[in-house]
Amino acid sequence: MEMNKKKFRVFDIVIVFAVIILAVGIYYKFFVLGNAAQSSGDVQTVPVSFTVEIEERRQYIVDSLQEGDIVYLSQNTDEEDTVDGTKLVSEDEKIFGTITDVTATPAKQAIVHDDGTVTEGTMQDRYDIQITIACEGQITDGIVQVNDYNLMVNKSFAFLTKYLGTSGKICSITASES
Repeated sequence: MEMNKKKFRVFDIVIVFAVIILAVGIYYKFFVLGNAAQSSGDVQTVPVSFTVEIEERRQYIVDSLQEGDIVYLSQNTDEEDTVDGTKLVSEDEKIFGTITDVTATPAKQAIVHDDGTVTEGTMQDRYDIQITIACEGQITDGIVQVNDYNLMVNKSFAFLTKYLGTSGKICSITASES
């Protein structure tokens, strides 16, 4: 009767060592680092105010943006229930903030003359609009976040109100850290 003796080889030691390292790494990632992230979960909300510039829009857009209007974050969807690819407000949308100021100025355009000179002229029936939106957000590592949306200067911001869906560029952000 011959018994098959199993030999413990170097390859087996490497496999066992790799499995142990993998188990320790998984434990560290999900339990140690996960708890650290949750313990810093005492994130406080701070008042955030930011200005969005909407360029070259018609008068009806200016009239549709009023102080006190609730702003919802836009979501791109399929063609149904959209205007220019912007989803219209539905009952389950999350409130993003409130419009606190609306300023409209006639839109400007560069005009090139026959002699090669360039002057600035006013566009007929077009307006540059600046709206200020107030909301509550968090500041983490210098990044302002509102409803999991990172606010950054010069970032395009598509939004909705009760009557309007449009987009503009974020010009300024004011947030007070505690």
